[in-house]
Amino acid sequence: MDFNKKKQEILRKEDQSNKGSIDNKIQKLCETINQSPDFVTSSSCAGRILLVKSFEKKNKQPKAWIWATHDLATKEEVSRVLKEYKGKEPLIFKQESAILHIYCRSLEYAEQFIETARSSGFKRAGIITTKKHSIVEIICLEQLAVPVFDKTILVQEKYLSYIIEEANKKLEKSWNCIKRLQETF
Repeated sequence: MDFNKKKQEILRKEDQSNKGSIDNKIQKLCETINQSPDFVTSSSCAGRILLVKSFEKKNKQPKAWIWATHDLATKEEVSRVLKEYKGKEPLIFKQESAILHIYCRSLEYAEQFIETARSSGFKRAGIITTKKHSIVEIICLEQLAVPVFDKTILVQEKYLSYIIEEANKKLEKSWNCIKRLQETF
């Protein structure tokens, strides 16, 4: 399938994400990229803060989301979820940074996109090539993961406030990378 057909196929698909819609903080960037004749976004996330059941050892993926926000977190909100949690499995408090997957018309365009993304603050960027397509994955490296529950709440209020503050700072840094990429693309 040539690039133009692949782009149209991607743009016609319904949103398959857990959230069911594009994040507001990354929507303008995705629209700008998708307006270019040489690129199309296939997936994106502006970053999030969440509580997840402990990770599967095999593939390092969380078993289930308990709570998530794509906005800044509050101590009251996280405390409430922890206090109401009735599960038996441990919980991890996580902050994940922005991530985008972009199909590119050619390998040369993919390389150019990576340079632009890196200069905008996306520290991890790579090209996945198939026989017919070059796909770029870019990720900000602002991340945090802390165990917060194992049969009981593991963190005191002061430490919970600290990790939420740190997660919010990292999420805002991720949003700044998105903004810089939007401005330079």
